[in-house]
Amino acid sequence: MSNARRETVAPTHELAIENEWVLSSPVFGSCMPFVTRLTLKSGDGDVLESVVSDIKARAERKGVQLKGPHPKPPSHHSVPLYKGLREDGRFRPWEYTVYTRTVEIIDHNEFAREIAGEEYPDSIHIAANVEQFSQTG
Repeated sequence: MSNARRETVAPTHELAIENEWVLSSPVFGSCMPFVTRLTLKSGDGDVLESVVSDIKARAERKGVQLKGPHPKPPSHHSVPLYKGLREDGRFRPWEYTVYTRTVEIIDHNEFAREIAGEEYPDSIHIAANVEQFSQTG
């Protein structure tokens, strides 16, 4: 389980330090909500659904505002397989499907940090994107 791949996208006003999100900044204060968008991908649709259902259930228990999961259409991939270093012989291509779900955690920074930093099965790829929105008034 420790080989799960993680990607983090940190806009300029946020810090990503060793997979730990520093979500609040004294420069911006706490009046502007953060939205953490988690994108989970897997070739195993059942495992993906299980992980996303667990995240959703935990959010409901803790009273966290969560949007999603939003499913995206599965993407189908085909990889050619050669019998040797030259192209003179081929096996049937390796074909696989990638399933994607997106969830948005709104303004619950501790919960978002907890979910983004968790260990997931090796078949799960998770990417976190954190945005801060200013409130107009």
